[in-house]
Order: sequence, then C-alpha cells, then structure tokens
Amino acid sequence: MNVFARYLAPPKFDDPEKTRQAYWLNRYLLAFISSMLLLLVILRPFTRFFGLERLVALFGLGLLLGTALVCVGLVYRGYLRLTAWLLSGTAFVVVTLLMIVFDGIRSSAVVGYFVIVAAVSLFIRGKAPLFFMALNVIALTLVYAAEHNGIIITRYNSLPTIDDLVILGVALVLHTLLLRQLIEGLSESVADAQCAVAALQVANEELKQSQASLKQLHQELEARVAERTAELQIANTQLQHEVAERKRTEEAMQQAQKRESMGLMASGIAHDFNNLLVAMLVQTNLAINQLPAEAPAREHIQKAVLATEQAAELTRQMLAYAGGGQLEIAPVNLNQVIENNVHLFRAAVAKNVTLHTDLAEDLPLIEADRSQLQQVIMNLILNGAEAIEAAAGHVWVITGREMVMSYDTHNWHWTGSELPEGEYVCLMVRDSGVGMTPEIRSRIFDPFFTTKEDGQGLGLASVLGIVRDHHGGIHVESEPGWGTMFRLLFPMSEHTETAVSPQEVNQPANASGKLILVIDDEKPVREAVVDIMDLHGVAVVTAVDGQDGIAVFNERKNEIQLVLLDMSMPGMNGIETLHKLRQINPEIPVILSSGYSQQQIAPEVMVNGRTGFLAKPYNVDSLVSKIWQYLPNDPPPDA
Repeated sequence: MNVFARYLAPPKFDDPEKTRQAYWLNRYLLAFISSMLLLLVILRPFTRFFGLERLVALFGLGLLLGTALVCVGLVYRGYLRLTAWLLSGTAFVVVTLLMIVFDGIRSSAVVGYFVIVAAVSLFIRGKAPLFFMALNVIALTLVYAAEHNGIIITRYNSLPTIDDLVILGVALVLHTLLLRQLIEGLSESVADAQCAVAALQVANEELKQSQASLKQLHQELEARVAERTAELQIANTQLQHEVAERKRTEEAMQQAQKRESMGLMASGIAHDFNNLLVAMLVQTNLAINQLPAEAPAREHIQKAVLATEQAAELTRQMLAYAGGGQLEIAPVNLNQVIENNVHLFRAAVAKNVTLHTDLAEDLPLIEADRSQLQQVIMNLILNGAEAIEAAAGHVWVITGREMVMSYDTHNWHWTGSELPEGEYVCLMVRDSGVGMTPEIRSRIFDPFFTTKEDGQGLGLASVLGIVRDHHGGIHVESEPGWGTMFRLLFPMSEHTETAVSPQEVNQPANASGKLILVIDDEKPVREAVVDIMDLHGVAVVTAVDGQDGIAVFNERKNEIQLVLLDMSMPGMNGIETLHKLRQINPEIPVILSSGYSQQQIAPEVMVNGRTGFLAKPYNVDSLVSKIWQYLPNDPPPDA
C-alpha cells in the first residue's frame, strides 16, 4: 500500500521548475487513467460492440491505459518530455484508429485531437503543438478521402461534405494557435513576474534595514503614547460599538414588527381575495365558452376576465411582499433573464427614457424563480423611469459580483435577515431621476405607499418580499436631484441550469363516470369546480370543511377517484385532512389548492406522485389540466 501511495504521489527533484512540471504531468496522467477506466465502464465494449468494433475499442482503451501507467513511471525517473511525446503519440494513433472504425470524421473520437493538442501545448510546447496540428489535419484529410472512396463505411446514410472537413480543420488550427499563444504568453508573464518579485524582495530588504534604525529611535516614544491612549481608545471603541449595536437592534426590531404586521394583513387579504377570484375567473370563462362567437356579451365578459386577472396580479404582489408568493426555484442566469426581456423593458418605459444594460461576463447562476426575477427587474426599471421628470433621462441595469462581509449591515437593513459572508451576484438598477428625501426613502417598501397619482403602492413592496424569499439583500441610495440606485444581492447557485420540457396532459379517454371530491370552505369555489367538471362529464361531490370531507370520503371511498383539497380551512386544515385521507386510502390522488406558495407545504406530503398542487386563483384551463394529470384512467373498483 505504501509503494502504491508513493507511486501516486507527485515526484520531487532538485530543480523547482522541473518539480512543478512533474507535479502537473503526474496529476494529468492520474486524471487520464481515471478517465480511461470511466470510459471502459460507460462504453461497455464487451456488450455494446461486436467484431472489429469491440476489438478496436478494447485495444485502443487498453493501449492508452497501459501507456499512461508506463508514463507515470517515466515521470518519476525525470523523463518528462519523453513521457509527453509517448502519451501524445499513442493517443494520436488510438484516436485515428477509433475514427477509422467508428464513423470517420463525424465520429466523437475527433474530440481526442483537440485534447492531444492541449496536452502537447502544456507539457512539450515549442513547435510540437504545430507538428501535432499538422499531423491531425493530415489524418482528418486522409480519413475524409477514405470515406469518399468507400474504404471506410459509416452508419450515416450520407458522405461527409467538404464543409465538415473545413470546419474541423479550421477549428483544430484555431484551437492550437490560440492555446499555444496563450500558454507562451502566460509563461513569459510568469518569468517577468518572478524577476519583478526578486527585485522587489531585494529593495524591500534594503528598505527594512534603513527603517530599522528609525523605528528603534521612535519605539520608546510610541510605546509611551500608546500606553497612555490605549485605555481611552478601548473604552471609546466599546462605547461606540454598544451604541451602534443598540441602534441597529432597535431599528431591526421596529422593521421586523412593521413587516410582520403588514405581511399578515396583506397575506390575509390576498388569501380571501384569491378564493373570490377563483369563482370569478372560472364562472366568466365558463360563460364565454357557452356563448356563441358572435354574441355581443362576449366582449363585456372578456373585459371582466381581464379585470379579474389584474386583481389576481395584485394579490400575487401582496403575497410576494408577505413572503407567500408562488415560487418555482431553479438555477437561473440573471444576464439571460435581462437579455431575453430587454425588448419588453424598453417598450414599457416612456420614449424620453433610455435604457442601458451593463452585464458582467461569466456571471454565476442564482437559485431563483425566473418569473419573479423578471417582475423585480421590471418593477425597478418602471420605478426609475417614472422618477424622470426631465425631457430626457436614463436608466441603467448593471450586473456583477460583490463580496459581503459581516459588517455590511446596510445590505440586510430592509430584509431583516443577515447575509452570510461570501460572494454574491449583484443586480443594480440606477436612474437619473429626481431622487428621494430621507422621509420618502424610509417608506418606499411599505405596502400601498406611493407618490404617484395612479400608483398602487405594491411594486417595491413586492420587490422586497421577493428578495426576502430568495434569501437575498437590498440596499437603496438616493438623494434629491441625484437619482436613485437599488442594489440587490442574490446567493450564488451551486448547480447548473437545466431545461425542463413541458409535458402535455390529455383528457382521459373514459372521463365520464369519474367521481371527484371537492373539500373547500368557500361555496363559490365549490360551485365553480362543479360547473366546470359537469361540462366534462365528471361527477363532483363537495364538502364544506375537513371533518365533512372525511365523512363523505368514508361513505364513498370506493367511488371517489380524486380529491381537490383546500389548504386553509377552519377547524381541520388541509394537511390534517390529507393525513386522514391517506389513513383511509393511501393511494388516493389528492390535489392541494392554496393561494400560498408550494414551498410552504411540508415536502413529506408531496410524495410518490400522488399529491399535486394547484395555485389559487386558477382558471378553467389550469384546473382541468391539473385534474386530468391526476385523475386515474382505470375505472373505480366495485363498491
């Protein structure tokens, strides 16, 4: 075991530069060996390939693995250039052989040429990368010619075009030249830096010697002054710290109490309105669907639908401030959100306002709800544009990174939650407007507070709630005549962004004869669901609360195939009712419905795909789609 450990450890030589090169070459070889072993597991040549393909795959991977093991031993003996030449040459032969056997120049093995050139550029340098570049291009050309002459037969139905060869060749040449230039530039920079460091060290030693005598002369005087002032400084610092800490604590308590009371009020109002909006949206949609296309009343009902949807948007903003908005958290690229919607942002501001963007490169992803992030940016842009009273003005949207320390309390003054130290993604929206006085600035995040004649006072309040839901920070700077700047901080994501393909949900072929139980304490909601499902031939039984729902389910448990359950009810709430239903029938599908966020539901109840979630307020399409998703196709068992 000790011998094996020494074999894996980086070698050491008397020359520091040779030791450094040997270290990186050793690490590269170990990574290469691990990759080869992983390829053997992934490709499974004994089961996936047959005949010549299996033989070539086993030979190529085995040859590379064996060569890499030999090269590790050569590195320990100091033969670094020989190691690099041996590994690169062997890899070239294997890649070319794999390309001939597996699909020619369109084979994925072509990627190996780029890897070879990178290894040569790192460990051999000089003109070796150009040699391998020419060798690779010649090999690609010969394989291309062989494919066109029928010597190589691939699984594709067509022959490669000259465009394929040109693109691969140009890419390989550019890759080689740019990588070679980059590595040579870095090497020169390192050498220059080492020379500069050596010169600075000499100068620093001389400076230290000259300062030593001066420090010795002043040491006694400084010691006396320090001794007399130390106690006073310590006492003064402690006093200032205690005063500042007490002030911050008092302000944080006041803000927290204020946010809690306002949040409870907004949350309660939004929840009650959501129940009413469900009935309004559903009934107006049903009315439109039942009217002929030429009916004069359709236009008026459609206006009512639009007004109801606007009311639903207001309730979403109130829930966002209260911290109960609907969240679909995923890794999000902030720059991408801005770029994809910048045309909408520009169309939303007045013509006298110019919108500028300055987006940082390589910005990390953040864990966020994409739609809510878009809402935050839009609200801040509109707020800045409406603050511009001049004939022409500007709004800037800027992204970047920012390091947050424990003493940066201004970043969580408004959210009330201290941010952990570290690097954050920063979104800054700045305008050239009239600015704000301290009195107005202290109230901008209060719900329903606005300085606009037609404002609702929920835009910035929802911004604060969304930032708080995303565990971020917010800071505001504004002075009359100077304009306003909002700086938002979001924690970086540790994941990569993934795209989720939408799934189409179709109506079950045997929808008629199904029976659904609706448990909701709001009569308009129950009636709306009954009316909708009646149009689709699905029977519905209703219950006014949790206790009533359990009784109905017990009575008809062999007939009921789906339960639509409200989360907020007096007496037995939705979660308690769900547990009771699961005790009676663990397999019954249940759709939970609420105006609050799905994140507020305990994850243990959302299990095995038998529990869904439907956000209020919902319309006809979203309700029917969700019911078709969870309503079983199989007929109910006989009672």
